[in-house]
Amino acid sequence: MTVDDGRIDDLLRLFAEQDHPSMRGRVKRHARVNLPAGSPEFLKRLNLEGEFGIGGGRLMNAQAQVPIDRLSESARGESKQQEAEDPQTVLSDLKGHVSVKDGIATLSNVSFTAPSTFAQIRGTYNLLNNAINLEGILNTKGKLSDTTSGFKAFVLKGISPILKTKSVTVVPFTITGTSANPSFALDFDGKRHY
Repeated sequence: MTVDDGRIDDLLRLFAEQDHPSMRGRVKRHARVNLPAGSPEFLKRLNLEGEFGIGGGRLMNAQAQVPIDRLSESARGESKQQEAEDPQTVLSDLKGHVSVKDGIATLSNVSFTAPSTFAQIRGTYNLLNNAINLEGILNTKGKLSDTTSGFKAFVLKGISPILKTKSVTVVPFTITGTSANPSFALDFDGKRHY
């Protein structure tokens, strides 16, 4: 299966069985697909192995997009007020490897950039129930405390010097939950080898 200039939202409708795709953007994909005969539903029978690239990607869930927008805007030196007035971040150069078997998409070597940030991610996405189990590393020049407010911002200001290496902050994180209700957390116990 080769897609040279498609839409990720169209592909997600095929594989994720969601009413509204979780992402929009251009996609390029090359994969080997095997769909054995049998009685189980399509996603349980699907075997897929391949590489993908997404340009101009934007997460459609505002809860998922907001932290990325705020980190990027902070890295560009924008105040929280400027960030609120001018949200414009998109994910660039989102690319990686995907393997699908028994309804589970295993993602590896996934990376993306947003203005002044770079992330690497790996983990699984359950195509049958939309459960997410991802871990990653985010490198940013932005301030973590700009991604939130109140007590959380105070705590993040306190731990930011620990995470900083030179002028870049390295943030280990996890994303769990579902695509409709993702949960983001710092992951200080995670393995940082990507």
